[in-house]
Amino acid sequence: MQLVQATAADLPIIVRFYHQCFKSLYEKYHDDATSPYLETSDSISQKLTAPHSAFYFIQTPSQNVGLIRIIFDSSESNARISPLMIVPEFEGQHYAQQALHLIEEYFSNIETFEIDTIKQEAKLLHLYTKCGYVIDSSKRETLQPGMDLVFMQRKNPYYERTIN
Repeated sequence: MQLVQATAADLPIIVRFYHQCFKSLYEKYHDDATSPYLETSDSISQKLTAPHSAFYFIQTPSQNVGLIRIIFDSSESNARISPLMIVPEFEGQHYAQQALHLIEEYFSNIETFEIDTIKQEAKLLHLYTKCGYVIDSSKRETLQPGMDLVFMQRKNPYYERTIN
C-alpha cells in the first residue's frame, strides 16, 4: 500500500469519495450542518488548494481504496487528520490502520497528530484507539442530540526533532 498526493485534477474522484464514504453516516445522523457527505465541489476544492494542507489517496497496487487529508499547524510540528475515509467496499481490510501508520512514518517531522470522530461510532473509536490515539477528555463537542465529537491525539513514534 502507498499514499499518493492528490492534485486539483483529482477533484471529481475526491468528491465521489466524500459522497461514497460519508453517505451511511449522513443517513444515520442526518447531520445537515457538518456532514462531509453534503460538501460541495467548491468547498472540497478550497480544502484541496488550502495552504498547509494535503490530500493523499490510499492506494493498493491496483486501485484507490480511500483518502486522507493532513492539515499542518503554522509551525508544521503538529497536524490534524481530517478526513480519513475508506471506500465502503474496502472497509474492514485494515487500510485505515495502514494509512495512519504510513502518514506517521512519512511525516516524521510532525510531533503530534490529532483527529476527531463521532463518539457514538464504536468502530471508529476502536480503530483510533487501536492505532494509539488517546481521547482528550477536556474536549468534546455536541453536534446534535445523540451525536458528539471526541478529540483524540497521538505522539508520532517516528518523530525526529530537526536541529537548525
